[in-house]
Amino acid sequence: VLVQTEDAIEVLPSDPQFVVKKNHVQSVYLRVPVMLSLRTEPACDEGLHLEAGVVGGVRIGGGYVREYVETDNASNVYADKKGGFGLSPFQVNGRLTVGYESVSAFTEFSLRPMFDQNVSTPKVYPLTFGLIFSTYD
Repeated sequence: VLVQTEDAIEVLPSDPQFVVKKNHVQSVYLRVPVMLSLRTEPACDEGLHLEAGVVGGVRIGGGYVREYVETDNASNVYADKKGGFGLSPFQVNGRLTVGYESVSAFTEFSLRPMFDQNVSTPKVYPLTFGLIFSTYD
């Protein structure tokens, strides 16, 4: 269970009186990519393509959700707190995409720590990767 104090985010040990069902931090960022794209064919859905660049973002929302059951009376308790919960207000990520025709693989890596530097938390740098399937008419 996460608890935010004035200068840190702490993890509390689990309490046998409570069974945690949900416990997560969520965030919403407005993001703008600046990319350089190289293609072997002029058509978007043909040939090999390589894209590289940066993606900047500013946090516009988020919060912390916790749902648990008290073992004494078996009732659900839901806690929802709005706010940044120590997340950095800005993102700067590097992005690399490689693809052939309408299938691409990408990776995005953070150039800034995930949590705000004013909060006593470990330095975490997120890494995202995945596949993109595009269709062009």
